[in-house]
Amino acid sequence: MIRRKIVIEADMFYSDAYQGLKPSSIKVLQRFLQKRTWDNKDKKYNNDILVFTYSEAEALGISRSQFQRSLRELFETGFIEIYHQGGQFGQGKDFSRYRLIDTWRLYGTSNFPSLKKKKGVNTGGFDEYNALRIHHP
Repeated sequence: MIRRKIVIEADMFYSDAYQGLKPSSIKVLQRFLQKRTWDNKDKKYNNDILVFTYSEAEALGISRSQFQRSLRELFETGFIEIYHQGGQFGQGKDFSRYRLIDTWRLYGTSNFPSLKKKKGVNTGGFDEYNALRIHHP
């Protein structure tokens, strides 16, 4: 159990991207927001790399298929990037890692990039994805 507050800024809450999310995706996003750490010196949330496993999702009442769909939706609406794609189910402890991003601010505009999660290529039990990271200045 994480005891941190879940802080959703007003711009995010009222955005078309957030308002269009499915309930399970909102729950997953809230957990990501809860995992952020606060930097007292800079008075802002750190852009940490976050781990969120299928086991953790199941403990929150989110099925594996819901979790997978939620991750895809959060990626495709610009809330998360997949920093590292972990191993496939049952293939050890190589967990996927994610980072919160703010591309959702462009959602619904002509400046929003096409964010389609590509299918993985199986290479010895691990998925390799091309162009999943969105590079920000």
